[in-house]
Amino acid sequence: MKQVWQLPDIIDLEYFLNLDRRIEEEEGEDALIKRDRALYLKRLKGKDAAGTAILLRQWLDSMRKHHADGLLPGKLWYEAYRLASILALCIGAVMGAGVALSLLVYNGREPINVSIFLLVLVFSQLFLVILTTIFLILSRFSNWDKAARPAISLVSRLFSLLLKWLASKIPVKSLQDFQAAIGNMRMMRQVYGSVYIWPFFLLIQLFGTGFNLGALAATLLRITCVDLAFGWQSTLELGPDTAYSIVRFLAAPWAWMLPPGVGFPDAGQIAGSRMILKEGIYHLATTDLVSWWPFLCMCILVYGLLPRLGLFVFGQFMLRRSLRQINFEAARFRPVIRRMTVETLSTSGLTEQVTIKGKSPVTDKSGSNIEQEVEKTGNEAGGVSKSFLPQPALVLVPEDIAEVLDRESLERFGHKAGFNVTETEVVDEECQIEKEPCGQAIRSRLQEHIGPVVVVREAWMPPLRETIDFLKQVRRMSRQDNAIIILLAGRPEPDGGLRSAARQDVEQWQRQVAAIGDPCMMVMEFDLT
Repeated sequence: MKQVWQLPDIIDLEYFLNLDRRIEEEEGEDALIKRDRALYLKRLKGKDAAGTAILLRQWLDSMRKHHADGLLPGKLWYEAYRLASILALCIGAVMGAGVALSLLVYNGREPINVSIFLLVLVFSQLFLVILTTIFLILSRFSNWDKAARPAISLVSRLFSLLLKWLASKIPVKSLQDFQAAIGNMRMMRQVYGSVYIWPFFLLIQLFGTGFNLGALAATLLRITCVDLAFGWQSTLELGPDTAYSIVRFLAAPWAWMLPPGVGFPDAGQIAGSRMILKEGIYHLATTDLVSWWPFLCMCILVYGLLPRLGLFVFGQFMLRRSLRQINFEAARFRPVIRRMTVETLSTSGLTEQVTIKGKSPVTDKSGSNIEQEVEKTGNEAGGVSKSFLPQPALVLVPEDIAEVLDRESLERFGHKAGFNVTETEVVDEECQIEKEPCGQAIRSRLQEHIGPVVVVREAWMPPLRETIDFLKQVRRMSRQDNAIIILLAGRPEPDGGLRSAARQDVEQWQRQVAAIGDPCMMVMEFDLT
């Protein structure tokens, strides 16, 4: 049976992914490999045939059991959101009742003005509902931004200015962390879409629902307990016939069920409840003055409460739809899958040897094709699904480290990291590969390649603006579902080869790459141990 993802599941998944990053920093990736591979072999073997989403969900459930003694953020979010929903409903009801009671004050001399009641409790809400509906409809079309582009540009500009102002107030030491946080926000938006937006949309609809329930309940209670009189007046040349036409139009949704005189005042009652300032109300008939309350209650119900309930149901549907559309094949989740399904390690009481048998063309730095043969044994023990075998990778190597990069070490690390080195290209990062003739060959390779693109970089050289621009060009030239892996190597050894990258250098790169906000771009340490 297919398991449905809920928002608490996504929150817990992100929590465990961030927890794994801290474990990797403190204990190294081997600790995670040992844990996840053992978990896969003991509990999850064979689940990978159902796809990445199912395997990730099973991994999440196992991690939850392992941390069952603590309060997980998903559970905390569920309880907090449930409390917030109740508060939104209750606060809305109290405010709606308060507004309705303030409008239903009757001193016995002047009837309650129907126009003001409708303006405050009906027309204002109806305007917000229509505005929300128009925005939701326009957002479903790809070309809607042409009409809204000035507003979008203005909001984007104001938001950019706000971020620049905040950045100017932040110490230089914390600026990279701030930029990384903003990048993570953009990345989360690309990975999860509007998953995090719809819960707040639902809270707004719950508040609106409570507001209308409170207003409707207060109006009915006031009408039941107090003798009220309603009337209408206008300085404009608005006759009873025009007023009746407006009332009849507003009452159209229920006029078939509640006829004039029952569900809304008829023409005679509207004429009889018209207030003229100099004449007072003593000449007006009581039956005409009380004929408005069913109409007012139905307006709150039809134009206030029901639209809010409809938007709430729509928000629930869109939240479920957004959860179903999450791309669990994104690079953000691949390390977990790789650690479970590809790695070779020895666990307590169980030793497995997993290699891959087959031939795949590999292009060396001189451009010649060689045959790479690897054997795969222990498939039954490992349970490695074909869908999770290492992917062919295009490796881009800068000119200054191409000569000291050991191809054998790169291929060995690639098998451990979940990709096969099938092509290598020496690149000049000063070349604008996106538009200059010198980047034509790289452009063609990037556009045709299916699989991760590995960009080798020296970790000890901080990512400058030119480097970030190069990475963005690689992203734009590649397929959208291709992972971009920045592979960081340390300083060259005196006798050749490259050292492992220093941890502080890797962390600096991670912050800078996170600031890009690309969910398919990740940093890996070229671990040669």
